[in-house]
Amino acid sequence: MKMGPWFLAFWAFTLQFNTLRCCAQVRVEQKSFCEDSKPLSTLRAGSIPRGVMDAVMNTPEGKQARADAQEQKTKLSPENLLRGLNINLSPTSRGVFLVMGSYPLSAADGAWFWIVRQDRTRDSVLLWASGNCLDLKQSSSHGYRDIEVRWASSGSARTDFFRYGGTIYRRVYSHISAR
Repeated sequence: MKMGPWFLAFWAFTLQFNTLRCCAQVRVEQKSFCEDSKPLSTLRAGSIPRGVMDAVMNTPEGKQARADAQEQKTKLSPENLLRGLNINLSPTSRGVFLVMGSYPLSAADGAWFWIVRQDRTRDSVLLWASGNCLDLKQSSSHGYRDIEVRWASSGSARTDFFRYGGTIYRRVYSHISAR
């Protein structure tokens, strides 16, 4: 049986179409989160579990914001100030949230980011960082992705690089430059 040019053209078209269709279904995982970018900035308030919110509010930054609100006789509502989403730090990680705060749970010149792992007994904060953007890197330590946090102003810029040490993230270096 001879294959004509129409059959070969049809086969090539079908192969190309199915390849494009297959690739379009691949889920692209977000790796960079900035204070003004989606999806964090568009999440509704109260988008994180109560235990994760409590873990954030028990950090030094959360406790300071609560103390400042009491001193100023104002109400601090973490449900309205914290937004978060579930992220993948490793192929096996489940229940890990990236949380971003709004003022007063943030700085005037950048966001505050927390990474919180949900556990059966107690949710724990793995990282707190301040900056404009948080990036999940391809490299990893102890099974969790390395993290880079960038901050910039009109006069300077800072990049902090964090590695997971088995229990929490630790800053391994900072680079500060004049702009």
